[in-house]
Amino acid sequence: MTNLKFINHLNEKQLEFFKKFSEEHVYNSSTQIIYKGQIPMAAYVLVEGKISFKDAQKRTISESTHNSL
Repeated sequence: MTNLKFINHLNEKQLEFFKKFSEEHVYNSSTQIIYKGQIPMAAYVLVEGKISFKDAQKRTISESTHNSL
């Protein structure tokens, strides 16, 4: 598995800071919100649940849990 360097676990103080300046969005479990090669225009903070990062063959290469950036 590949170690993704951009995933960081946020502490409660950091999480509260981001909540002040952002909108909350709920995504369906089958929604693809990040594409390989996409130029980042925003940051995502995962407040609840988990996210799976998959390769082109739909194989899971990494997962992220709540309070991750």
